[in-house]
Amino acid sequence: MQFDRNRMRIRIKDMFTAIALAAAVLVVFRGGLQAFRLERSLTGNAKVEGGTRLVLVSGHGRVGIVAGDDGDISVRADVRIKAPGKSKALRMFKDLALDIKSLCGVVEVKAELPRIRQDAVTGWLGGERSAISIHYTVCVPRRTDIDVKAASGDIVIDGVEGIFDLTTKRGHIEIASGFAECRASTGSGSIDCAVTCLPDSGMLELKSVGGNINLTIPGTIDARLKAEAVRGRIDTGALDIGFTERKRSSAKGRIGEGKGMLHLRAINGDILLKSM
Repeated sequence: MQFDRNRMRIRIKDMFTAIALAAAVLVVFRGGLQAFRLERSLTGNAKVEGGTRLVLVSGHGRVGIVAGDDGDISVRADVRIKAPGKSKALRMFKDLALDIKSLCGVVEVKAELPRIRQDAVTGWLGGERSAISIHYTVCVPRRTDIDVKAASGDIVIDGVEGIFDLTTKRGHIEIASGFAECRASTGSGSIDCAVTCLPDSGMLELKSVGGNINLTIPGTIDARLKAEAVRGRIDTGALDIGFTERKRSSAKGRIGEGKGMLHLRAINGDILLKSM
């Protein structure tokens, strides 16, 4: 009996030793799986003639579009890669391509991303998972229509005039334009929009969830107003609006002759209108 007890003590001791050794190996292995971060850039351009429309599809990352002096479109894509190891990060960048197509005044921009295969063992051991984000900076002619669809990231338009259709599932939208008609929507973020002129019968349609809508327009604009702030408030500032309905969270009315349309809707956010 004494012999069996001693043998059991030895087995238990060996088991704890094995557990301690496995834990030490795991710590060392996890240390080797820490993320390697790689930052590189891709560039491209497209020559355009006459009216121009830019169509950009973005995954994760900021999209910034500015007005340039020449008639071409230039694209810079700043790529940020996180991977468990330098070799995998370099391989992911090598498999990535910036695709720019131009046809009949329409320029399409998107990145062909490599297929990311997550290592199940790496994930189980707590290692870093692979990820890619691409931040675009695009220079376009001042008069350009813009269509941007982003999965996640901010969209910023500066100095461009045209018709905009902007969508991001998670991120802020910022627009500073002299002459624009716009539809902008964010699933999680705020919208800041400033325009000096709205085309006759043109529309500004801004929708946000979880963020405010800040709209700055000239007091001389001609537009009808329809605004709704679900679980929020509306502040029309010093604008001269002929209201047909005015409540804390909803408003309808007309500014000037009411030729255009301002359609604003915020969920869990406020709507703030300011006069230039």
